[in-house]
Formats: sequence, C-alpha cells, structure tokens
Amino acid sequence: MPESLNVSIYEDIEKLGLKAPDIAVPHTPSYGQCAEDIIVCASLRALAFKEQLDLSKEFYLEIGANHPIATSATWLLHKSLGMHGVLVEANPHLLDDLKRVRPHDNILHAAVIATDASTTPIFISSKDELSSTNKKFLAEWPGEPIVLEEDIVVPALRINDVIIKHMDGKSPLFLSIDVEGEDLTILNDLDLTRFRPAIIQIEPSDHFLENNSRDICDLMQRNTYDLIARTNVNLIFTDSARSPVSREIVADLHATKEALGAAEQENQRLLKRFSELNKHALSSS
Repeated sequence: MPESLNVSIYEDIEKLGLKAPDIAVPHTPSYGQCAEDIIVCASLRALAFKEQLDLSKEFYLEIGANHPIATSATWLLHKSLGMHGVLVEANPHLLDDLKRVRPHDNILHAAVIATDASTTPIFISSKDELSSTNKKFLAEWPGEPIVLEEDIVVPALRINDVIIKHMDGKSPLFLSIDVEGEDLTILNDLDLTRFRPAIIQIEPSDHFLENNSRDICDLMQRNTYDLIARTNVNLIFTDSARSPVSREIVADLHATKEALGAAEQENQRLLKRFSELNKHALSSS
C-alpha cells in the first residue's frame, strides 16, 4: 500500500488554489482521540534521548482501555516505540478484542476505583466509550442521547494496587486515565510520592464536572508536574521532578508525608489517652 498523504494539507491546498509541494507530505498516523498520542510519542522520544532510555523496555498503564486501536492512548506507543504494558478495562464485552489485538499487553478486567472494595457496579452505555462507574455521567451526557443498556458488577482495583501487583511495583513511564467522570478521583488516589510516571494523560470531562481541568492542574502542580498540552478532550503532564534538583523536592514531599502521618498517629494516641484520663477523673470525683 503506497504511503498516504496528509489529507488536511492537500484539501486546503486544493481549496485555496495553491500549487502542491514538490516533496509529498505524508500522513502522520494517530490513533488518539485528538492526536494526543503524537504529542506523547514525541515527548517520550525526547525523554529517551535525554535519559538514554530503551523505550522497548519501558511500560505504559492505560486505565479505561476501551477499543484496542480507536482512540487508544497506547497503540501508537507500541507500534512506533515498541513499548508494552497493562490495559485495564471494566466492560467485559470489550475484552476479547483487546486480548486478540493486544497480545503483547497484560489485559486486566477490572474497574479502577478509589476504595478497597473488591467489586463495583459499572453502567454499560449504548456507546462503549461512555460506559462508567458513575451512573450520573451517562444521564448527564450532553451529546447525542445514550442508552443505559445494563448495569453489572465487575472486579475492582485501586490504581496503586495495579502497579504493585501487575507491574512489579515499577512505575509506568506513561499513564493514561480515561474513566468517564471519575478521573480526578483515581488520580487523587495515586501515590505520587511512590509512583511517578514521566507523562500522565487524563480526561477532565469539564462538561460533567465544572472546572475539573483546573482542579486537576492544581493537584498536578502541587506534585511537581507541568501541563504541556491541552486538547479538546485531554490534559497531558510531564514530571518536572525528573531533574536532580526536583528529585530532592519529591524526596522532601515524601518525608513530609511520612512525618504528617506519624504526627497524626501520635495525635490520635494522645487524644485516646486524654479521654481515658478524663473518664478516670470523672469516676473518681
């Protein structure tokens, strides 16, 4: 099959009556919803060049995999960079195609949630891309009407457990979260003092959660991630803490988190002791 041309360029050239370029401009493959995978792919290549990484030995984690190719956040990364990883999908009707087309990846049937429950309901939409653990997300979808076809109970996992149990505790180089309305909840549950993907892509769904993009950006900024791209659908962040100076900041954040945890435990111990002494004083009076 001959290499296809960049349709956008040649359509505008014809529309404006311009001469075609002497050197043909080929089409650049993209499978992401708004070509986010091209941005991510280029960013990973830059990172690999800077840090001397072999990307074929690096991993991605895609939460809310859906279709194996269409709107996939990771298909281009596998095809172009040789990466592989873990794809998490809650809708059981989509698993066969994922396993058939993506045998190089570990396909997990689960919904990622932010509690320790072993199962959770999922609401299956008439449009596969819009199924969600949040029923309200389907009901308030602003586009073409969708139908709730079924609600079922599926296995549930927390994001940190996915990394620990299915990625040997090694942080993925790239993380994509696309779970229709619950994305920030999942991101909040990720222990960024322990697991730090170099690049994180997340869908804010501002139509459903007003100012969610701002809330996500605030969270990422507090954890030393920089916003590098914003498409019509997704936000893309890079870890600024990969520099030596920033690594010290992350280490300080981790130490602070541990200190706060210890202080909270001591505070609870003192409150309990105070309550015991107070009861004893009252009973003696």
